[in-house]
Amino acid sequence: MLACIHAASPILDAVAASGAFALTILSGRQELLAEMFAGRAPRPDPAFGAIPHRVAATGAPLLEGGLAWLDCRLQQSFPGGDHTILVGMVVAAGVAADRDDPLLYFASQYRRLAT
Repeated sequence: MLACIHAASPILDAVAASGAFALTILSGRQELLAEMFAGRAPRPDPAFGAIPHRVAATGAPLLEGGLAWLDCRLQQSFPGGDHTILVGMVVAAGVAADRDDPLLYFASQYRRLAT
């Protein structure tokens, strides 16, 4: 799995220290949560305390209410302009029973899949 994280993000230090990261595919109803993690809405607690989550096998947090998740062990990281590219080996994954539309962000707007 590949993830691109802004090079100034404190998340990179946590990933480097733990050697793991997790990805949650958000549902279309989780726009506010996406805005919090993008830094465009206030996050109540940077340590995930007030954000519903659980801990994956690697120790990485998985956000509740998502459509799917991937738990990864960090394999390599590369500079990519103003981002760092993380490459992880998926050690566990899952899909929620909920079949809501995924949260999509393109051209500075949230979008929906065409039906």
